[in-house]
Amino acid sequence: DDPGIGLAERDLADDALYYSIAPLLEARDVDRLRVWPDQAGVVRVEIRNEALETHYINHLELLEVVHEPGTEVVPDPAGFPVVVAASRTLVEAHDRAGRDVAAPLRTADELAYRSQDGVLAKASAEDLLDQIRLDFPVAPGVDTVALVFRMRNSLLTTVLFYDVMLAGQGPRSLEWLGRDLDQIGPATDLGLWAVDHLGMRVEVGSGDDYRPVARIPDAGPIAWKDVVVLVPVVEQGRGRVRLSFPIDGWRIDQITVTEQWRRAAPRVVPLSRIVLGNGEPDSAALASARALDQAYAVTLPGTRMVAEFETGQADAGSSRSFLLAAQGYYTEWVRASWLANAPKALEFANGSDLMGRTFDRWRASRQEMEARFHASRLPVR
Repeated sequence: DDPGIGLAERDLADDALYYSIAPLLEARDVDRLRVWPDQAGVVRVEIRNEALETHYINHLELLEVVHEPGTEVVPDPAGFPVVVAASRTLVEAHDRAGRDVAAPLRTADELAYRSQDGVLAKASAEDLLDQIRLDFPVAPGVDTVALVFRMRNSLLTTVLFYDVMLAGQGPRSLEWLGRDLDQIGPATDLGLWAVDHLGMRVEVGSGDDYRPVARIPDAGPIAWKDVVVLVPVVEQGRGRVRLSFPIDGWRIDQITVTEQWRRAAPRVVPLSRIVLGNGEPDSAALASARALDQAYAVTLPGTRMVAEFETGQADAGSSRSFLLAAQGYYTEWVRASWLANAPKALEFANGSDLMGRTFDRWRASRQEMEARFHASRLPVR
């Protein structure tokens, strides 16, 4: 999480731009920052590249929301800020087998929900999804409530991308990254497949039926993601919601609900300065990342830069929160070990088979990967 006054830290590819792996998949993402301006009113965000990737940053801006004391600001899945009550009601929660799983969801303490080992042991191309059913009271006359999540991905999707999609193709991974994903057809196939198989679906229940209300995209395995989903109330006095997601694909730290919410109109704070790791300002990177155009600020593995935003001074008695909006993409450096593998065709028409192979690999390597993941991040300079 962000450390506090003046400075926040982000690895954009592992947080904001998790699946933007080619120019045609460039996307915008909005994340809440738990950071406050320094005495001069400046917010600094350290942009890190801690993996074997090249990051192409098209646009960075800060969104400021002024809100009432006792409330918080959380983005919805599309990145629009919503003001919610800071004091929220806990939910009752049961997994797909009917077990009570509310305990790890009650507090933001990093003791997060994860799929049961027995469920993961049976995960396959035919049995892809874990589910959580939420239940909570709703006051009479309330037609929409806000569900607030704090969560992040496990390394399951990292295994999918590196060990199945890339390493599994062997030498052809070079062609897929360097040529195929620059074409509309293959890039669209990947994007549609990800929408169908990844992320988290939110459905509202009435009787025995559930209907979809939102999809939460994957958020990456490093930083906790705060996101709010507005859910219509379809049963008097009661809210019922079903969450569906790939088995063991998420770590869910907290889910709460509130009837007190409002959409917010943020003030855009433009990027004012970029400082490189050596302390020197970079005017070219500033010009590239300040405007949404065809110019990109580029970072290489092991490098960092600090983006500065001049927010000014807050009005007396007001509260304000900040969100980072980032747009761009990244390209993965192909590993020599991938090229030694026998080529295997990547077929999205049979997309569930990709998940079946991913579960097999994840079961075999989960403990080892989780133990060495953070230790393997590249040091930045």
